[in-house]
Amino acid sequence: KQWYQRRVSITAGLEDTLTQLKTAHSCILNEIDDWKEEQRKFMISGKRQLALDFIERDACMLADALTSCAGYYARLRNHLDEMVENRAHVLEFHTEVINIIRALMLKCFIIEKQPPQVMKRDTRFSASVRIIAGERWGFAIKQPVIKVCLVNAEQAQSLLRVLN
Repeated sequence: KQWYQRRVSITAGLEDTLTQLKTAHSCILNEIDDWKEEQRKFMISGKRQLALDFIERDACMLADALTSCAGYYARLRNHLDEMVENRAHVLEFHTEVINIIRALMLKCFIIEKQPPQVMKRDTRFSASVRIIAGERWGFAIKQPVIKVCLVNAEQAQSLLRVLN
């Protein structure tokens, strides 16, 4: 009976943890979206760029928590055969954690500095990208290689139609 209560407690703990992870994930994604919108406005107005440090700090903390949860699943996996009634909950927890990791990784690739949207001939520009919490995922790339293509307005509209 004590073992059964412990299993129920583990399942409840996983559900609570997952809820907290989803909440933190949602907040960080909103922070990144807000940063991108403000960055777009600043790019148009020519004002200085916003710092990403506070978002990176939060993303790193979430990345650490997600990595820890994935490790917790690895330890639980060895006992799944003994936990038949909780197996589905544990597997669902792991799937959700992996999905949050994927979504966070995709959102953490940020174009930190973009070239102007409209350029005259012979305009020089620079761009930079940043992978927030990249070292947490093993992406400590100092000089990522990014391919850039300049397109005219007609080509841009065509690309937008294809993407949508």
